[in-house]
Amino acid sequence: MEKRLSNKLSMIEGVHAYLTDHENKFSSNTGMVNTKERLLLKLSEIYDREGQRNNVLKGKKEAKENYRDHMITQALSFSARLFDVANLNRNSELSAQSDFSRSDLVRLRDWELIGTLDVIKNNAETFMEALSVYNITPEKLQGFAEMISIFRSRIESKQTSEVIKASARKTLPVLFQEAKLILRSLDKMMEEFHDTDVQFYIGYKAARNIKDLGIRYRPDTQGQPIGEAGENGESGENRENGQQAKIMNSEQAQNENQNVNKDKVQ
Repeated sequence: MEKRLSNKLSMIEGVHAYLTDHENKFSSNTGMVNTKERLLLKLSEIYDREGQRNNVLKGKKEAKENYRDHMITQALSFSARLFDVANLNRNSELSAQSDFSRSDLVRLRDWELIGTLDVIKNNAETFMEALSVYNITPEKLQGFAEMISIFRSRIESKQTSEVIKASARKTLPVLFQEAKLILRSLDKMMEEFHDTDVQFYIGYKAARNIKDLGIRYRPDTQGQPIGEAGENGESGENRENGQQAKIMNSEQAQNENQNVNKDKVQ
């Protein structure tokens, strides 16, 4: 999940946790209780979609690479025999189509590799009689053809999985937008506590603040987080330093003015 959404998720989790811990404050307000539960359901949807996005390709890559290596070994076995047949029969075209090293095949892209394997398979079918002396049987060739077919289907499955993953990535912002609407409802409901329960109201507002997870937070002397992002993306610590600098500059300017006035009097 990208950092921007991850920060929003932490805020939503914090809001739900805060309201759950203080549910006695609004337990008689069934509508607000239900809205809080709607927020939890939306969190569950976000977790599920992110899990789908992260796990859809998990484990498949290693299995595919192992199968790919085994298939390349089989392809080299067939191409080596075809290469020898080509040399015996002075068949330059067949020789060129069979002259492969392992590194040649390994560095091919998946679809390029499938095309190359198809050429090897087709040549093996054409020269099946000549290959019989190399202990190549129709059954072995059929097994090689099936390996290519399985690998092709796995590549197609991988592409489908990547589409699903991309779709999940695109859907996450939609789920966060829906969560935002729920939060706006809670924001409006919380206004009734502005005067009647100030501490509860302030705590909710603090939970609603989106914090940058890349910044370390520590409470200052007034219990407010230092390093909290400001309205313009400026950290609280930077704002504090900036204010101190302004005060120092102002005091320095006043002292200089006083010195100038003294000089004039003298």
